[in-house]
Amino acid sequence: MTSFSSGRIIRLLVGLSLVGSVSTFPASCCSLPVTGTGGDNCVSHCTRKCLSAEYIVRRQSNFDKNNALEFAQKLEHASRIILEDNSGTANFDSLESLELDASNVKFFPEPLIRIRDTEVTENSFTNLKTITITPINPYCEKGTIFDIDKMKEEPRKILKNLEKKVLADCPSNKSIIDFSSPLVFIISHVVVSSCWALLVALYCLLTRKKKKECSTSSSQSSTSKPTSKEPVAAAPGENYVFLYK
Repeated sequence: MTSFSSGRIIRLLVGLSLVGSVSTFPASCCSLPVTGTGGDNCVSHCTRKCLSAEYIVRRQSNFDKNNALEFAQKLEHASRIILEDNSGTANFDSLESLELDASNVKFFPEPLIRIRDTEVTENSFTNLKTITITPINPYCEKGTIFDIDKMKEEPRKILKNLEKKVLADCPSNKSIIDFSSPLVFIISHVVVSSCWALLVALYCLLTRKKKKECSTSSSQSSTSKPTSKEPVAAAPGENYVFLYK
């Protein structure tokens, strides 16, 4: 019977989980998550700057240089980032790209970046140029790829601009007609002008018809007015007196 070590089993499971998924991460990237919760860290297995798995840190400070929170400073490529309840400050000034395989997410997509009760440095994400989420559809319905409660103005602005570019690929945000095209502009201008001309013509037609009806009514009224005075007899038993209307 063939015996399997725990390390071999872990590598086998990770390999199976990646079957069928397409990734542009370099093969040299660490395929296991880098995590840290309090004093517990799972960092030593990754000595590279590229992480194709998640980066998750909770309840850590900057006092320990070997903890997971300090790993953020050398991270250049990653999948998801989760920071929660950290008293220390994370520095993502080296981060260049984020890539998430969301093929197993349908109804409740997890945020690409989740930061709660954790500060990041002012220069974080300044080198972040590329965000790739495949497929993007689950996040289109959600309307955002982030879950951030508070952040300094500059890094927040960088992330919001990148988010707009990512969500621009959503089907609902893609216009079937390119209104920036000169031909489409001319056609739309002609259509709008024609509509206005039609409305003006209808208004003139209705106004003319109303005037004609008023004129006809006035003519009939003057025709039906009596031209001579007709006598009206008095009531019986009284002297007959001609009354004129």
